[in-house]
Amino acid sequence: MNYETQHGFTLLEVLISLAIFSLLTAAFSPAMMSNVNHNQNMQEITNSIHVAQIVMDDLRFENPGDLPLGGQGDTQILEVHGKEYAATPFFCETAAYCDAQTRHIRLEVAYEGEVRYEVETVYTQLR
Repeated sequence: MNYETQHGFTLLEVLISLAIFSLLTAAFSPAMMSNVNHNQNMQEITNSIHVAQIVMDDLRFENPGDLPLGGQGDTQILEVHGKEYAATPFFCETAAYCDAQTRHIRLEVAYEGEVRYEVETVYTQLR
């Protein structure tokens, strides 16, 4: 048999290459999983911001004088990309920002029971 005319890798070379590839894959797996978890977390926050914008836009159409002078409003459940988010408004937690035509509003957006985004503003009646 003429070994000089044969081409290819020996079994030992293939096994060593496979072992090196396996070690590299194992080394990068935690970093990839961390990246996937971070991306999922950022997607949930982005969706929560989107929900907050929708709810705040709806509140902007209300007359501030018609909004409650305090307490918690009704929780709204909104679906974004197949996930349900709960948006809960709180009114006049800072009494100095509340009068006949002005309301302090804080909005919490939660996903799976955990608050993922919170925003607050003061609405007033423009003339």
